[in-house]
Amino acid sequence: MLLTFETDALRALCNCRELLAARFGRHGLVVERRLLALWNAPTLRDVTVQPPDRRRPEPTYGPRAMSVCAREAGRIYFHARRRDSGARSDLDDADAIEIFAIGEGGR
Repeated sequence: MLLTFETDALRALCNCRELLAARFGRHGLVVERRLLALWNAPTLRDVTVQPPDRRRPEPTYGPRAMSVCAREAGRIYFHARRRDSGARSDLDDADAIEIFAIGEGGR
Protein backbone atom coordinates (compact mmCIF):
# COMPACT_ATOMS: atom_id res chain seq x y z
CA MET A 1 0.00 0.00 0.00
CA LEU A 2 1.17 3.52 -0.66
CA LEU A 3 1.78 5.45 2.58
CA THR A 4 1.81 9.23 2.61
CA PHE A 5 1.86 11.64 5.54
CA GLU A 6 -0.12 14.75 6.38
CA THR A 7 2.99 16.63 7.55
CA ASP A 8 6.73 16.53 6.99
CA ALA A 9 7.24 16.08 10.74
CA LEU A 10 5.05 12.98 10.75
CA ARG A 11 6.91 11.61 7.70
CA ALA A 12 10.24 12.14 9.49
CA LEU A 13 8.95 10.46 12.66
CA CYS A 14 7.64 7.42 10.79
CA ASN A 15 10.86 6.98 8.82
CA CYS A 16 13.31 7.12 11.72
CA ARG A 17 13.63 4.42 14.36
CA GLU A 18 15.47 6.84 16.68
CA LEU A 19 12.64 9.40 16.52
CA LEU A 20 10.04 6.70 17.14
CA ALA A 21 12.03 5.51 20.18
CA ALA A 22 12.41 9.07 21.48
CA ARG A 23 8.65 9.65 21.29
CA PHE A 24 7.25 6.23 22.21
CA GLY A 25 10.11 4.56 24.08
CA ARG A 26 10.23 0.80 23.63
CA HIS A 27 6.76 0.97 22.04
CA GLY A 28 8.30 2.70 19.03
CA LEU A 29 9.05 -0.80 17.70
CA VAL A 30 5.31 -1.61 17.77
CA VAL A 31 4.61 1.55 15.75
CA GLU A 32 7.33 0.55 13.31
CA ARG A 33 5.85 -2.97 12.91
CA ARG A 34 2.36 -1.57 12.32
CA LEU A 35 3.69 0.84 9.70
CA LEU A 36 5.44 -2.07 7.96
CA ALA A 37 2.23 -4.14 8.08
CA LEU A 38 0.34 -1.27 6.42
CA TRP A 39 3.06 -0.76 3.83
CA ASN A 40 3.20 -4.47 2.98
CA ALA A 41 -0.58 -4.89 2.64
CA PRO A 42 -1.77 -4.69 -0.99
CA THR A 43 -5.10 -3.17 0.11
CA LEU A 44 -6.82 -2.22 3.33
CA ARG A 45 -8.75 -5.48 3.11
CA ASP A 46 -5.43 -7.23 3.85
CA VAL A 47 -5.03 -5.43 7.20
CA THR A 48 -6.67 -7.51 9.87
CA VAL A 49 -9.58 -6.40 12.03
CA GLN A 50 -8.37 -8.86 14.68
CA PRO A 51 -5.94 -8.03 17.51
CA PRO A 52 -3.17 -6.97 17.68
CA ASP A 53 -3.21 -4.85 14.48
CA ARG A 54 -6.98 -4.37 14.69
CA ARG A 55 -8.02 -1.75 12.16
CA ARG A 56 -11.25 0.10 12.77
CA PRO A 57 -13.22 3.02 11.32
CA GLU A 58 -12.77 6.44 12.92
CA PRO A 59 -15.90 8.34 11.77
CA THR A 60 -15.05 11.32 14.00
CA TYR A 61 -12.28 12.19 11.52
CA GLY A 62 -14.26 11.66 8.33
CA PRO A 63 -15.92 8.91 6.28
CA ARG A 64 -12.62 7.42 5.07
CA ALA A 65 -10.74 7.71 8.38
CA MET A 66 -9.45 4.55 10.02
CA SER A 67 -6.84 3.50 12.56
CA VAL A 68 -4.77 0.51 13.60
CA CYS A 69 -3.74 -0.35 17.12
CA ALA A 70 -0.17 0.36 18.17
CA ARG A 71 -0.70 -0.93 21.72
CA GLU A 72 0.71 1.36 24.41
CA ALA A 73 1.77 3.91 21.76
CA GLY A 74 -1.90 4.53 20.94
CA ARG A 75 -3.24 4.22 17.41
CA ILE A 76 -2.04 5.08 13.92
CA TYR A 77 -4.74 7.23 12.28
CA PHE A 78 -5.09 7.56 8.52
CA HIS A 79 -7.42 8.40 5.65
CA ALA A 80 -7.86 5.58 3.14
CA ARG A 81 -8.06 6.19 -0.61
CA ARG A 82 -7.42 4.59 -3.97
CA ARG A 83 -4.51 5.62 -6.15
CA ASP A 84 -6.86 5.82 -9.13
CA SER A 85 -8.90 8.46 -7.30
CA GLY A 86 -11.65 8.45 -9.92
CA ALA A 87 -12.73 4.96 -8.90
CA ARG A 88 -15.61 4.66 -6.46
CA SER A 89 -15.08 1.56 -4.39
CA ASP A 90 -15.48 -0.11 -1.08
CA LEU A 91 -13.19 1.23 1.65
CA ASP A 92 -11.57 -2.21 1.90
CA ASP A 93 -10.28 -1.73 -1.67
CA ALA A 94 -8.16 1.28 -0.65
CA ASP A 95 -4.58 0.87 -1.81
CA ALA A 96 -3.19 4.10 -0.36
CA ILE A 97 -3.39 5.83 3.00
CA GLU A 98 -2.43 9.23 4.35
CA ILE A 99 -1.33 9.02 7.98
CA PHE A 100 -2.47 12.06 9.95
CA ALA A 101 -1.70 11.15 13.57
CA ILE A 102 -0.09 8.62 15.88
CA GLY A 103 -0.91 8.33 19.56
CA GLU A 104 -3.97 8.75 21.71
CA GLY A 105 -6.99 10.60 20.45
CA GLY A 106 -6.12 11.06 16.79
CA ARG A 107 -4.46 14.49 16.94
